Amino acid sequence: TLNNLGFVQYRLGKYDEAMKHFNRAIEIDPEFADPYNNIGLIYEASGDYTGAEQYYRRALEINPNLHQACLNLGDLYKSQGDFDRAKEMYIRARTINPDEKSIYTKLGVVYAQKQDFTKAEEMFIIAGEKGDLSAIDLANWGNIYYASSQPTQAIELYKAAVNKDVNFTRGYFNLALTFYRFAYPPDSTRKYLIKALETDPAFEPARGLLNKLDGK
Repeated sequence: TLNNLGFVQYRLGKYDEAMKHFNRAIEIDPEFADPYNNIGLIYEASGDYTGAEQYYRRALEINPNLHQACLNLGDLYKSQGDFDRAKEMYIRARTINPDEKSIYTKLGVVYAQKQDFTKAEEMFIIAGEKGDLSAIDLANWGNIYYASSQPTQAIELYKAAVNKDVNFTRGYFNLALTFYRFAYPPDSTRKYLIKALETDPAFEPARGLLNKLDGK
């Protein structure tokens, strides 16, 4: 109960209160892995990546099958550009819980960062079989085709992303960027830059590309 209360407070951004409840849960049961993992989330959110890693790893020492701690470690490493260690943790999470969709989307992003586009595509296909993909998932999948110079597939997925979330600024921008890079008619690029700026007028990448398109 204390751990659950702490997690709600963490999600509300009440980190001090959450930390008190996680620590209290640990005092009652030092071998309960979940609050260690959740303290790691607070450290990571606060920018203390060393502390976050220590708590995620402590959670896994107590419960090697806590796949969420594996995912959190993978996310931590990915955010720092350490894609090899991120992949290692995601694969470990997959071994523990092979049915969780997010593991495959995360692996897909890592493989794409390592330019293993075939493996990245495979991961997103599996993720799609596991469940409904979010707009961000679809855009990340599209990024694989953008990076490997397959604009038709990229456009299809970016359009699916903005259909999923009509306020998805990055999706509109990715569409515009694809039309621009692969020399589609300028009106196609302009259309989606305008859509991106309608959803977020302060989105400077779209503003900059639109100015470039208009010769400003």
